[in-house]
Amino acid sequence: MARPATIAPGAAIGCLRAWQVNAASASGGLRRTLQVAKVLSLFERFFPAEHQKHACRLIGDPAGQHRALEAFFTLICRHLFPLPDHIFDFEEDLEAYLGGITVLPLIPEWWNGDAEELGAAHRVALGLLHGGEWALDGLGPYTARVKTGQAYAVDWELLERLCGEAPPPLAHLWPAVTSLDHSTGNPFIDSSYEAPWEEDWGEESVQMLTAAYQEAVELLKKVDELDAWVQEDPTRVGQIVELWNRAVGLRCEGKG
Repeated sequence: MARPATIAPGAAIGCLRAWQVNAASASGGLRRTLQVAKVLSLFERFFPAEHQKHACRLIGDPAGQHRALEAFFTLICRHLFPLPDHIFDFEEDLEAYLGGITVLPLIPEWWNGDAEELGAAHRVALGLLHGGEWALDGLGPYTARVKTGQAYAVDWELLERLCGEAPPPLAHLWPAVTSLDHSTGNPFIDSSYEAPWEEDWGEESVQMLTAAYQEAVELLKKVDELDAWVQEDPTRVGQIVELWNRAVGLRCEGKG
């Protein structure tokens, strides 16, 4: 009777380690394939005609997958909402596409040295919110009129109501303030480069971000209208300060 084949302990351990690596690799490959399939299904859902032009195999066709994904992301940027540039920075790494949807802010980050890129309306809002050197830049000769400092508190509900009652574009002080303060609830306004908004790839996420981007564009149009109004006549900053002051009271008055 023939003896069964044997294998040295060291060789057996090596084989087990190799099998473990192969299993992990196979699992990662399957996960990546499922992610590609998920994203490309969204391509078909939102751009069916273009999807047909970029059909590719899910197995053994990385170049075709790259072309399809790049086409999908380009169409998103063109028709739905902006994506960060780094999503197109790839060689042969599909992971760059599949990590999720990253939303970056549409307005400059003044605290990171980008204050000079702000328009007049946002510079006024910055002066009202933070005072100091920002007030001198945004409010100019009207700085001394602003109720500011530890003794005062803003009644935000009152400010929102007063802005709603004011005629446009003066009424647009509210979106100017809330967008600069990152308190709009909109991912394209409230996100930052340090803390970007992240969404998983999914139909609801794409729909939500498409709607949110349109809302952000409309909000910033209002800020641009206030911006143009102030630039046309800088003395109008005085009207903005007056509106702001009506919503500011001493802390002992219970506002804030």
